Amino acid sequence: MNLRYALSLAFVMLSVLAACSDESNPVIKDTTLSSSSIVQTPSSSSEEPTVLSSGSVENTIATFIEPCKTADADNCEYDSLVDDRNGQTYKTVKIGNLWWTAENINYKTEGSFCYGDDESNCAKYGRLYKWDGAMMACPNGWRLPTKIEFDDLFVIVGGRLSAGQVLKSTSGWKYDGNGRDAYGFSAIPAGYWDEHDSYGLEGSHAYFWSSTVYEYSDQSAYNMCLNYSAEHRYPDGSYDEAHLDSNYKRRGLSVRCVKD
Repeated sequence: MNLRYALSLAFVMLSVLAACSDESNPVIKDTTLSSSSIVQTPSSSSEEPTVLSSGSVENTIATFIEPCKTADADNCEYDSLVDDRNGQTYKTVKIGNLWWTAENINYKTEGSFCYGDDESNCAKYGRLYKWDGAMMACPNGWRLPTKIEFDDLFVIVGGRLSAGQVLKSTSGWKYDGNGRDAYGFSAIPAGYWDEHDSYGLEGSHAYFWSSTVYEYSDQSAYNMCLNYSAEHRYPDGSYDEAHLDSNYKRRGLSVRCVKD
């Protein structure tokens, strides 16, 4: 009888100890982000960040930075750039640790075009460049951004779900597609030129070449695309107005430059 009582008491004590151990030492989940994830910044301090698979971030060290521009104030860090090849002046803006041209490049190279073959559109939108021409389009001391630098840009402005809204200009976009231009990037919808010598999507899409060649085909390179609306659907069911994609090098897209 005493032996049975002792065994029962020992069992109860072990159960209590196990329960206390579980409470005081909870399982620590691995929350390390993989290189193919973006943290979407919460819209309020009470929300937790959501990890969204993008398949595009590689070795990014960028972090979210609060917008520098609102409807009432503009505290972004601006400068200007004069292209000594043709005297063209461009507004520039610092986003994170990188200086960007805040206007599309308008320097004539072989394989560059004015939208609709209309010279006035080069003044309005900058030129559309085949990739080889884009690699020569930036002024001295400036260059095409890499794919990783576009990835970093997305992280800095809050993730791909908000990038379109905060990078697009406040006017010029069709279908109620204007953005907030919260970082002074002022992306305008210049459309594209294709190898059939036709133009499309003026007013609704902006495409910007990167210097990074697509890993599955050297006939293509990466570009950033901004849309008039959240039309790009992801496997998790989310939409956005900004994404990275690949495009044939023979097509004509816009150019923004970053400072060396």
